[in-house]
Amino acid sequence: MRKSHSSSSPPHSSSSSSSPPHLLTQQQLQITQLLSQQQHSQIGSSENSSSSNRGANIPSITSPASLSKSLYNLNSLTFKILITDAYTKPLLNKIFRMGELRALGVTLVLDINEDREYVRDATVVYFIQPSKHNVDILAQDIIRELYFEYEIHFVERTERELLETLAKTILDATSPEKQEELLQKITCIKDEFLAFHCVEHDFFSLELNQMFYKVMHPQLQSKTEMENLLNRVANGLVCVVMAHGVMPIIAYEKGADSPATVIAKLVEKKLSDLYNSSNREIRQLFAGNVSKGTSSKRSLKRRPVLILADRTMDLSVSVQHRWSYRAMVHDIFKMKNNSVRVPVKEENEGGSEPVEKIRKYDIDPIHDTYWQQYAPKSFHDVASEVSNALATYEEQLKKFNKKTGLNISGEDMLSGDVDDKLESNVKLTKQVINEVFRLSDQRKHVDMHTNLAYSILDAITARKLDEFYALEEALIIHKPLDQKDQNVLQSLFDDSTKGTVHDKIRLLIICYLASISSKKSNYILPFTKDELMRYERRLQRQRLEEESKEIPESEDQLCLPELKYLRSLSLDEQAIFFDELKGRRDDRFAQIKSSMLSSFNVLGTQLKSIASNLRGGDDASFFPLPLTQLVHSIMNPEGLDPHHSSSMSNLTSSSVFQGSERYNGKYQFVDPKRSQSMGTNTTDNATGEFGEAIVFVFGGGNFLEYQNLLEFCELPNMRGKRVVYGSTSLLTGEEFVDELRKLGEAQE
Repeated sequence: MRKSHSSSSPPHSSSSSSSPPHLLTQQQLQITQLLSQQQHSQIGSSENSSSSNRGANIPSITSPASLSKSLYNLNSLTFKILITDAYTKPLLNKIFRMGELRALGVTLVLDINEDREYVRDATVVYFIQPSKHNVDILAQDIIRELYFEYEIHFVERTERELLETLAKTILDATSPEKQEELLQKITCIKDEFLAFHCVEHDFFSLELNQMFYKVMHPQLQSKTEMENLLNRVANGLVCVVMAHGVMPIIAYEKGADSPATVIAKLVEKKLSDLYNSSNREIRQLFAGNVSKGTSSKRSLKRRPVLILADRTMDLSVSVQHRWSYRAMVHDIFKMKNNSVRVPVKEENEGGSEPVEKIRKYDIDPIHDTYWQQYAPKSFHDVASEVSNALATYEEQLKKFNKKTGLNISGEDMLSGDVDDKLESNVKLTKQVINEVFRLSDQRKHVDMHTNLAYSILDAITARKLDEFYALEEALIIHKPLDQKDQNVLQSLFDDSTKGTVHDKIRLLIICYLASISSKKSNYILPFTKDELMRYERRLQRQRLEEESKEIPESEDQLCLPELKYLRSLSLDEQAIFFDELKGRRDDRFAQIKSSMLSSFNVLGTQLKSIASNLRGGDDASFFPLPLTQLVHSIMNPEGLDPHHSSSMSNLTSSSVFQGSERYNGKYQFVDPKRSQSMGTNTTDNATGEFGEAIVFVFGGGNFLEYQNLLEFCELPNMRGKRVVYGSTSLLTGEEFVDELRKLGEAQE
């Protein structure tokens, strides 16, 4: 048995000259096509019959608008059962509502690992990882004839050996007469190149957990295991490129023996093999090839650059506390698969003190307009806006009730009683009903963000997160602290009521990184080496006590594993802090200094906050993180125009990107389209600027870098440029520190 003609199924590419859709939309479009197809080709069908395999009634889906239209106009679809696994189920949940899946003909979504009953008249669609475990279950489903027809869609490219295993298992378990009948029921087997999760519109995660720990400590892995890990990362990046639909130029650090460099070379080889394969759909996907032997500035600008970097290029951004709304929701509530569990205080029916309950909320970056509006902003801005959102909503609902003659309250919208009121009024138009459902969704979103804001406020007041964030920012930008500031810093370590042990360890790591980077500057540290050692020993003792573990007798053995690992790295050569922003850091810290004793009104509560005036995503000041400086140096190799005028505090002047030049000449560029015909196809620098970049960080990503890159693209003379950001996984500060701890403990 072999795959059908379209074993590799690239997304439908659009010929529109307008800006390409977000990565999330592109993935959504491809899955919509997957579920919309009515396959009737058999396993042995000819490879030349590709056009006959798509349902004639399926519309062309090339944009978000056509996607929305298609979801409710595919009336001729065959209803089907969708089988997912632990990887693909959350992938779908992030980009589709159940109602949207039903509109695509999906009547039931089941897990491949659960016991499933016979539905012999149903078509089943498998959307799963190509693993031995899944293939074994799939083979048994076919042998047992659980379903009528089988469409098999692997989320990434499948090894031939797995397909041979599938075929052999079926053939060995059935008689010759039955074999042909079963094979006829398998209508397609495809690789869909979708092995990535979209966290936000242009933020993807490969959902490969603890990769920094696994790869940065190679003696824990055999050579084969290490190759498999890096291959999984490379396969995920190939999927992102395929969904994007344009062959990129690959950029990676010269001469570095790092995970990012190894992965870059693997991606180049895989993309080159795909481009030179016999698969017609893939070659059409990557049409518009640069003529061999030429590489003009104009042709490069039309193609994205895939930039690969290692997490060690900037450790501080993964450790420091957050202050923007989106990043705080993730960091405080440990958001997983866009879901959070939040402690909410609810009134007790007995009239006593409020009772704290845990509520689960699903963050919806596609439909939640409040999330889209609030996500990049500083928490204090969001808190004040959330407090007004409910009043605005109630006014909208009041006008709606007056216009329609209904009497629906906000509580009705939350409780579900609105359904009863709609059923009792048969005269309502479809437009009114749709508006009720829209208002119901809006009310639920308002309620969610109000509770999130209250819970964040509780965490700030209980743990003094504003002070942690402000002092970490000060250390990161190498701003000298006066005595009052130093007292605040010392209190964060000494006062047991401020922060958790994890909070204090994160601050201590920032202090250590500041001490390393200060060796190349004139920065006077606000602490001594002995003070750092004292804090370290105290925190290790406190953590061991909390975990009920044995405490060493010698003080010299009370060292934090996180710092033990960091001391083993050559961090003095890493780009950890913003030393290059010498002319701007005074303005940066002035915001912190001026707000040391200020307060802001949030949800009716006055909160003293050291960080109340720190920038959010909507403030005028822009400070590029090291990753953004790298992206700038590659996308704009000639630098910004120093003569460009701007009224936005010189945001576009080259001084903002002082330090970007340190990357000049350190990255090499490879074109997978030409690598096979030219042998080694590398250049010392790009021959022109890029209009689009896919930026991938090996070892864990975060919302701080994502937001910084979005702000970079909003600078006046950067408009028109686009950046997609991704990583092996999305990590909270605590999760990344836990990986550092495991690496340090492995060295003991």
